[in-house]
Amino acid sequence: MELGKRKIGELVAAVGVVLGLSALWIGYVDTKFTGGVTIKYADDGTIMAVGIIALGLAACCLVASLLGAADLDLVAATAGAAAFGFFLFIPATAAFRNLDQLGTGAWLGICAGLIPLGAGVAHFAARKQSDAKAPGVNPATAVAAIGLLLIVIGIWSEVVDKSGLDYWKASPSGHALGLLMLLLAIASALLIAAAVNSRSSLLADLALIVSGITAGLVMAEGIHDAFGSFGTMGSGAWMELFGGLALLLGLIGTRVLKFPALKKASS
Repeated sequence: MELGKRKIGELVAAVGVVLGLSALWIGYVDTKFTGGVTIKYADDGTIMAVGIIALGLAACCLVASLLGAADLDLVAATAGAAAFGFFLFIPATAAFRNLDQLGTGAWLGICAGLIPLGAGVAHFAARKQSDAKAPGVNPATAVAAIGLLLIVIGIWSEVVDKSGLDYWKASPSGHALGLLMLLLAIASALLIAAAVNSRSSLLADLALIVSGITAGLVMAEGIHDAFGSFGTMGSGAWMELFGGLALLLGLIGTRVLKFPALKKASS
């Protein structure tokens, strides 16, 4: 039964990969709002490269897992989570007043959420009970915590230099984008805190997947602006870019590197 759930999860994730890759080459803004011009993610070389790398990594890991060559569902879920978070940026910015302006590509991008969902289910189905102890507080965890702090501060900092516009006010109908960033940052922080003291590594795995979504979302502006518009990025965009990188790389570090746990200060 668990094997069946795992394969179903991996197939669902594979569908998410196909839809996510399709989103790169399909317009994400309705052409009736652009004078008939199709605006695609793939129009920007950096976005296309990042999308192909993240989704391609997820695809390769899923193929390996489906064929039984390796157990890479968690890697697929994390890569897919980062791609999903990135694809959330445009819809969250448009929400809720301008959702009708979104094109097919924007909605297909959201379907990339099937990757962390399916691969995550596959991963946890294979490890309903884990004997591995979650990593305690270590230098990599501290890097992730610093990343979260930068993300939260960056929500109320300028997106574009000298524009006075921050992420909290970026959505035309309210605080949709800033609120989503804040909620994901809080969810990541709570999961990381719970994982640090957990007897199982499963919470740490969940924290990694959710933090992948958080990192993908907050880094989106920096990816959109690379490389030609780096000079116009505001302090908030830089904090979100480096904060997302620190969060994701820090949590990956806790999984793949061996660090001695930081000792608690004696009372």
